[in-house]
Order: sequence, then C-alpha cells, then structure tokens
Amino acid sequence: MKRFLIGTAIVVGVIAAALFVLQPALSSNAAAGAGNQETAIIQRINLDTLVSGTGVVEAEKVVNLTFGIGGNLEEIQVDVGDTVQSGDLLAQLDTANLLLQVDSAREALAIEQANYESLTSDPTQAQITQAEASLASAMARLADIEAGLNIASNQITTSCADLDTAQTAYDNAQDAWEDYVLAGYEMDATFLPDDESAAGNALDDAQSRLDKALATCDTAETNAQDLGDRASAQATVAQAQAVLDELLSGPTDEQITRQSALVMQRQIALQQAENNLADASLYAPFSGIVTDVRVTEGEQVGANTVAIIIADDSQLHFMIDVDEQDVFALNEGQPARITLSALGDTLVEGVVERIAPSASLNQGITTYPVRINVLEGQSVPVRIGMTADIEIVTGREENVLAVDSRAILRDGNEEYVLVSTSLGSQRVAVQTGDLANGLTVIYADTLKDGQTVLIEDQTTSTTRIGAGLLRGGN
Repeated sequence: MKRFLIGTAIVVGVIAAALFVLQPALSSNAAAGAGNQETAIIQRINLDTLVSGTGVVEAEKVVNLTFGIGGNLEEIQVDVGDTVQSGDLLAQLDTANLLLQVDSAREALAIEQANYESLTSDPTQAQITQAEASLASAMARLADIEAGLNIASNQITTSCADLDTAQTAYDNAQDAWEDYVLAGYEMDATFLPDDESAAGNALDDAQSRLDKALATCDTAETNAQDLGDRASAQATVAQAQAVLDELLSGPTDEQITRQSALVMQRQIALQQAENNLADASLYAPFSGIVTDVRVTEGEQVGANTVAIIIADDSQLHFMIDVDEQDVFALNEGQPARITLSALGDTLVEGVVERIAPSASLNQGITTYPVRINVLEGQSVPVRIGMTADIEIVTGREENVLAVDSRAILRDGNEEYVLVSTSLGSQRVAVQTGDLANGLTVIYADTLKDGQTVLIEDQTTSTTRIGAGLLRGGN
C-alpha cells in the first residue's frame, strides 16, 4: 500500500522489494498441445518490507559565529571547507587598545585591593609611631606659629603706635599750608606760594614722618603674615590626630563598606575589559567544517555580525516525515538504504536513530519526524545539503516462493497456478503475498522452487492477478 503526502516533498509508503538480486520471472516458450505455451519458473527470494521517503543531508549542528564587540578585523585563519578542531582560533580583531584597557583595569583593582588590606589590617607599631610623630610635628608647627603671631602682634602694636600721631600731624600741616595759601591770595591776587615757607617746610616734615610710620607698620604686619597661616596649621593638627585615632580604633563599618564597594567596582571593570578582549577572538566551539566565511581582513566588523559559519559533520543524518499509519512498523536501529540524487544508483547505508514521540500536522496529514543517521566508514562522499531517497527496512521474509505475477489465476475467490507436469498441467491452489519486481509471493505446501507453471492467455476463462495489485491494497 502506497501513500502520498500531496503538496509536500516527502513521499512515504510501504512497498515490497527484493533485498538480494531478484531474478526476473523465468519465462520460456514450451510446446503445449498444438501451439506455443509461455511458462514461468517458481523461485525463492528474500523480500524486504520498506518505508520510504526523501530528505536532505543535515549536520549534527550548525552555528553562526559572531564577535561580541565591534572592531577592525585583523586576521582570518580559515577558509571555506577547512576542517577545524574545538578551540581552534578562527579570526581575530585588532586587540591593542583592548589589551591596554585590561592592564589599566588590573592596576586600578590592585590599588583598591591594597587600600582595603591596609584599611582592615591591624596597624603596626611603626605606623603608630609615624602617626604620633606626624601629630607632634603638626602641633609644634602650630605652637611656633601662635608664638610668632603673639610676638608679631606686639611688634605691630609698637610699630604702628606713632602712625595715628603722624597722620594727625600731617593733617594739621596740610590745613596750615592751605590757610597760608588762602591768606596770600587774599592779600595779593598775584601771590605765589613758597614751598620753602614755614608752612611748606612744616608740611614736608609731617609727610616724611607719616611715610616713615606707614613703612614701619607695614613691615611689622608683613613679618606677622610670613609666620604662617594659623588655620592651616590647626587643620594639619586635626588631620594628624584623626589619622592616629583611626589607627588606634580601627576603621568604621561605613569605611569598610565603602572600600569594599570600590574593590567590587574595579573587579567588574576588569571583568568587562577581559570579556571585551575575549569577544575580539572567534574560536571553534566544536570540531567540524567551515561552511561559510562572510568577512574579510581589514574590514570594520560590527558586534553580532555573522562572520563565520561552522557545521558539526561528525554525524550526518536525514529527517523524514512518516505517515501515522506506517510509523508503527518503525523501530530504532532498523537499517536504511539511502540513494543520493547526485550519485545515481549508489547506495549509502543508514540506520533509524530516533522516532519522534509526538506528531506533526502538515496540510491535514499527520506524520512523525524520523531521524536517519548515515553510517560512518563509507567511501561515498556524502555532503551536507545533498538530497536522497531513503528506504527503511521494516521487515524481511527469507526464502519465500515467488512466481511471475501473470501466472496467478483466479476462479471465483480461489487463486491458483497451473503446474506443468509430464502428464500436462496440474491446478494447485495458492495464497498470494506481496509483489516485488513483477513477482508475486505465493504460499502452497505442495509447491517448490524450480517448478514450471503456465502463463495463460488473456482469453482464458479464468481471471489472472494483475502485476500491479498489492495484497490488501487499493
């Protein structure tokens, strides 16, 4: 019984075929009565029951390889058709800047880790001594500044004491000079002030004393400023005291948490830099064959762009769809005969590897996906993508009797053959089985291979079994 999946590329059915060399029905023209009589010889054959289909050679798996980051493609180490091993380097981007980023991130992490160790470790005596010395030095500096400022303050008071007197004397001399000039103009419109007059000399003398007092006061104030900034010295003392206190009391939980966070940030940054470096290289994830190279050296490649495709050809196989009425005849491990379209009648051996536990529905027809593995160690060059006709051997009858289908006759519901004997022909009832290359399997206890049977003309009163009729078929 043959079944066809209309509109699909797969044809599945149960057919009968001879596994070994099936001899054609042996016919001869022997004299029978007054005319020529065509005959056939009963023979023994091995008969296989098959489920057939078509499929395409598939790899165990196919992977599109992409770079995790973008960059300039520096090197390609494979070509289409090359065989690669798992872990082989296939292609690589320019990694100069990526290496620098890794080194920088590693150094930053080392610094923060050292800070964390220093923060959480017990202080050494040398550290405590150093902190105490720093505090003492800061306190001494502050004391010197304060003592100097006290002295300078006294010096300023002394040095600037005559400044007010000198300023008052100058103001008075200025007023006297102006009175002198005004009185002269009142007496004589042509009056010219005399710098050598008593008022003029008095003003010059007052100016000289004022300038001297300003200079003395400024010098004292400048000397006080050169002694140092008291606020800065006080801050230094406070900082030195805090360092010593921290050494003696240990870090706070907040300090430890903050430093731990910094270390973690540097670890993440280093991991990211290392990931970027790793993403710049393509390695074979498994052993197989390169089926496509889609990039060229020197090209600017984007992240996630497919660069190379490899296939795992360690186990080539086919997937065919088997009708639900035929799937019951299949079992894992059954042999399969594969005829590749590209190689004519050349046979390749296969085996049923897996039968899907659930069905697929295709255009209203229920089928089950079946995987057929190509057996290894064969000389036929099977390649991915080749199409083939596949026959799965689901059963075998060995050494069964078969005869030319034209020799099977029917009288009502009875099927029989006419066996040629020395006395003429003998009618022998038979049961018929499957067909194979024009032969029909027959079952009868009294028949044996080598016997000759008659092939009746179409005009006989009996009905002959058609060569294309399958038992139980339609």
